[in-house]
Amino acid sequence: DVGCNAGGICFEYEVRNAASVFGAESSPFYYKQALWARQMRNSKINFIMVDIDARYEFEKPFDIISCMSFIYHVDNPISVLRKLHRSLKDKGFMIIESCLNDGNEFDGKGLTFKHVTNALFVPSLITLRNMLEHVGFKIEVEEKYSAGRVMMKVTKV
Repeated sequence: DVGCNAGGICFEYEVRNAASVFGAESSPFYYKQALWARQMRNSKINFIMVDIDARYEFEKPFDIISCMSFIYHVDNPISVLRKLHRSLKDKGFMIIESCLNDGNEFDGKGLTFKHVTNALFVPSLITLRNMLEHVGFKIEVEEKYSAGRVMMKVTKV
């Protein structure tokens, strides 16, 4: 899970008997919460603190990548999507979730979108589709839910 926050999705994968689970988080605050939750649950999840925007590359490819409420927090979403594409096994898939920009929801400071703080770039639905396809993903499932949010299942082309 990229941008795993306190590890909620990671713990859900573990409960569902995933062979191994890996969580990557860039915030020291949320990373510490994930480590605390791992200890409280006697979990074997591997959490790392890493800036996904940086030159970091994952050591081996993944079957499933979760990218939930994360892509709009990075400096370079295309670069991050390329990295995630490289990190996915050929027959794997990624679940990506994002809020969507309908054109004029920013507060003028550029860092708050609706209720989301530190939103560096919030894509429109068309932009998100284009970015995913540009880096080599194929959109298999797309579901808009709630007001202004989308979840997609994507695979490698």
